[in-house]
Amino acid sequence: MVTTNIEKKMHLVATESCSENDTMKNMPGNVQPQDVYAALIATNQYGENYLSRKNK
Repeated sequence: MVTTNIEKKMHLVATESCSENDTMKNMPGNVQPQDVYAALIATNQYGENYLSRKNK
């Protein structure tokens, strides 16, 4: 579980996932690092919300 520097690490993952060495270029459309970052942030928020309700 990532607990420190979350936003910085998500930016790094988003950037790397759109690099020439990754398969993201095979996806339809023109997926950009900011698109991946937004998806990561939304998913993280969803997961944190779920866990906070589950642990009540």
